[in-house]
Amino acid sequence: MQLKTLSEAESVWRRYAVYYVPPPGPFYDVLSDWLGWGLREGEARCHDVRDITAKPARYGIHATLKAPFELSSSATELRADLARLTAELSPVVLPPLKVERLGRFLALVPDGPAPALSRLAGNLVRGLSPHRVPLSPHEVAHRARGLSDAGRHNLERWGSAHVMEAFRFHITLTDRLPKAALPAVEAELLGALSGIAMPTAIEAVSLCAEDTHGRFHLLKDYPLGA
Repeated sequence: MQLKTLSEAESVWRRYAVYYVPPPGPFYDVLSDWLGWGLREGEARCHDVRDITAKPARYGIHATLKAPFELSSSATELRADLARLTAELSPVVLPPLKVERLGRFLALVPDGPAPALSRLAGNLVRGLSPHRVPLSPHEVAHRARGLSDAGRHNLERWGSAHVMEAFRFHITLTDRLPKAALPAVEAELLGALSGIAMPTAIEAVSLCAEDTHGRFHLLKDYPLGA
């Protein structure tokens, strides 16, 4: 879905987010096909595993840098601030990625420490915070169940528990799976990625937005240091 004006966009998008979205190419194509949704094109893609990718398919292939938020300003102001912020930030070397089990989900994560990725995400969270509608007390109470004090503080201050010192770069690839299904799905995923070159750097971040059906669309790439 392509919108021609910002006024149209503001009437359609429910929430905004800043993601790392892989650039066009085999890596993006294989994983977009795996999930069944093309974030860049805003279109469904054919695949055979819809039952295990229903939730992540709504978001497309991405790593969250600033979690989805309701907009308190205008889309024009958000875009301007994001452009200024990304111009001040440098591209980040991306460590080798590996498929890992996060509980009963499968995701791609860095194979080793990645402090530069945490700094990038922290700068985006802080820099764009004025554009976020704060969570209501009810939302905080609901989302804070089971969180540590630090997690609750992050939730209240930044709108997400998994930021700053709690941030972990990851690209979600499945829904929560039955334990018995994990080995087979993991093997299938590794097969799909076999021979595909992984990204080695983050040179741009992407402003994305959620439509009224809960699907995310890429609005614009913002090069780092441009």
